[in-house]
Amino acid sequence: MSGFTFGPWRVEHDPTEPQLHLIWGDVSILVARTCFGPSSAENARLIAAAPELFDALCKLSGEVMALLNSMSRDIDLERTVLNRVRYTQVMMTKVLGLRHCQAHEAYHDECDRCHALEH
Repeated sequence: MSGFTFGPWRVEHDPTEPQLHLIWGDVSILVARTCFGPSSAENARLIAAAPELFDALCKLSGEVMALLNSMSRDIDLERTVLNRVRYTQVMMTKVLGLRHCQAHEAYHDECDRCHALEH
Protein backbone atom coordinates (compact mmCIF):
# COMPACT_ATOMS: atom_id res chain seq x y z
CA MET A 1 0.00 0.00 0.00
CA SER A 2 2.53 2.53 -1.08
CA GLY A 3 1.66 6.03 0.04
CA PHE A 4 -0.58 4.96 2.90
CA THR A 5 0.22 4.85 6.59
CA PHE A 6 0.78 1.14 7.13
CA GLY A 7 -1.78 -0.78 9.13
CA PRO A 8 -3.03 -2.11 11.24
CA TRP A 9 -4.58 1.03 12.64
CA ARG A 10 -6.08 1.21 16.12
CA VAL A 11 -8.76 3.32 17.74
CA GLU A 12 -8.30 5.03 21.08
CA HIS A 13 -11.14 6.63 22.99
CA ASP A 14 -10.45 9.83 24.90
CA PRO A 15 -12.19 9.42 28.30
CA THR A 16 -12.28 13.19 28.83
CA GLU A 17 -14.27 13.78 25.61
CA PRO A 18 -16.94 11.09 25.05
CA GLN A 19 -17.25 11.54 21.27
CA LEU A 20 -13.54 11.93 20.49
CA HIS A 21 -11.87 8.88 18.95
CA LEU A 22 -8.29 8.91 17.67
CA ILE A 23 -7.15 6.54 14.92
CA TRP A 24 -3.45 5.70 15.19
CA GLY A 25 -1.29 4.11 12.54
CA ASP A 26 2.06 2.41 12.58
CA VAL A 27 4.73 4.02 14.79
CA SER A 28 2.16 6.17 16.61
CA ILE A 29 1.18 8.29 13.62
CA LEU A 30 -2.18 10.02 14.11
CA VAL A 31 -4.17 9.04 11.01
CA ALA A 32 -7.54 10.61 11.80
CA ARG A 33 -9.93 11.56 14.54
CA THR A 34 -13.69 11.47 14.76
CA CYS A 35 -15.49 13.68 17.19
CA PHE A 36 -18.94 14.57 15.89
CA GLY A 37 -22.29 12.88 16.14
CA PRO A 38 -23.59 9.72 17.69
CA SER A 39 -21.74 7.53 15.14
CA SER A 40 -18.28 8.78 16.08
CA ALA A 41 -17.17 5.42 17.50
CA GLU A 42 -18.52 3.47 14.52
CA ASN A 43 -16.87 5.87 12.06
CA ALA A 44 -13.56 5.55 13.90
CA ARG A 45 -13.71 1.74 13.68
CA LEU A 46 -14.50 1.91 9.95
CA ILE A 47 -11.58 4.28 9.33
CA ALA A 48 -9.27 2.07 11.39
CA ALA A 49 -10.25 -0.93 9.24
CA ALA A 50 -9.28 0.87 6.00
CA PRO A 51 -5.86 -0.75 5.42
CA GLU A 52 -7.21 -4.26 5.90
CA LEU A 53 -10.32 -3.53 3.81
CA PHE A 54 -8.18 -2.24 0.96
CA ASP A 55 -5.89 -5.28 1.09
CA ALA A 56 -8.94 -7.56 1.07
CA LEU A 57 -10.39 -5.76 -1.97
CA CYS A 58 -7.12 -6.16 -3.87
CA LYS A 59 -6.86 -9.86 -3.07
CA LEU A 60 -10.54 -10.53 -3.78
CA SER A 61 -10.40 -8.76 -7.13
CA GLY A 62 -7.40 -10.80 -8.24
CA GLU A 63 -8.89 -14.08 -7.03
CA VAL A 64 -12.21 -13.45 -8.77
CA MET A 65 -10.45 -12.62 -12.03
CA ALA A 66 -8.43 -15.85 -11.76
CA LEU A 67 -11.63 -17.79 -11.06
CA LEU A 68 -13.35 -16.23 -14.06
CA ASN A 69 -10.47 -17.20 -16.31
CA SER A 70 -10.59 -20.81 -15.12
CA MET A 71 -14.33 -21.50 -15.13
CA SER A 72 -16.57 -22.66 -17.93
CA ARG A 73 -18.21 -19.94 -19.95
CA ASP A 74 -21.60 -19.07 -18.49
CA ILE A 75 -22.13 -15.66 -20.10
CA ASP A 76 -24.71 -14.34 -17.59
CA LEU A 77 -22.68 -15.41 -14.56
CA GLU A 78 -19.49 -14.08 -16.12
CA ARG A 79 -21.08 -10.67 -16.77
CA THR A 80 -22.42 -10.45 -13.22
CA VAL A 81 -19.12 -11.37 -11.62
CA LEU A 82 -17.13 -9.20 -14.02
CA ASN A 83 -19.34 -6.18 -13.23
CA ARG A 84 -18.73 -6.73 -9.51
CA VAL A 85 -14.99 -7.00 -10.08
CA ARG A 86 -15.03 -3.79 -12.09
CA TYR A 87 -16.92 -2.04 -9.29
CA THR A 88 -14.34 -3.31 -6.80
CA GLN A 89 -11.55 -2.01 -9.03
CA VAL A 90 -13.25 1.39 -9.28
CA MET A 91 -13.41 1.55 -5.46
CA MET A 92 -9.72 0.64 -5.22
CA THR A 93 -8.78 3.37 -7.68
CA LYS A 94 -10.80 5.85 -5.61
CA VAL A 95 -8.81 4.83 -2.54
CA LEU A 96 -5.57 5.27 -4.48
CA GLY A 97 -6.65 8.64 -5.87
CA LEU A 98 -6.44 7.45 -9.48
CA ARG A 99 -8.66 8.44 -12.39
CA HIS A 100 -9.78 6.53 -15.45
CA CYS A 101 -8.01 7.75 -18.58
CA GLN A 102 -10.18 6.86 -21.57
CA ALA A 103 -7.37 7.71 -23.97
CA HIS A 104 -5.23 4.94 -22.48
CA GLU A 105 -8.02 2.70 -21.11
CA ALA A 106 -6.16 2.66 -17.81
CA TYR A 107 -6.24 4.08 -14.32
CA HIS A 108 -3.41 6.34 -13.29
CA ASP A 109 -2.69 9.57 -11.43
CA GLU A 110 -1.24 11.48 -14.38
CA CYS A 111 -4.48 11.85 -16.36
CA ASP A 112 -4.43 15.65 -16.32
CA ARG A 113 -0.85 15.75 -17.61
CA CYS A 114 -1.32 13.12 -20.32
CA HIS A 115 -4.55 14.74 -21.49
CA ALA A 116 -2.90 18.15 -21.60
CA LEU A 117 -0.20 16.69 -23.86
CA GLU A 118 -2.75 15.09 -26.17
CA HIS A 119 -5.15 18.02 -26.54
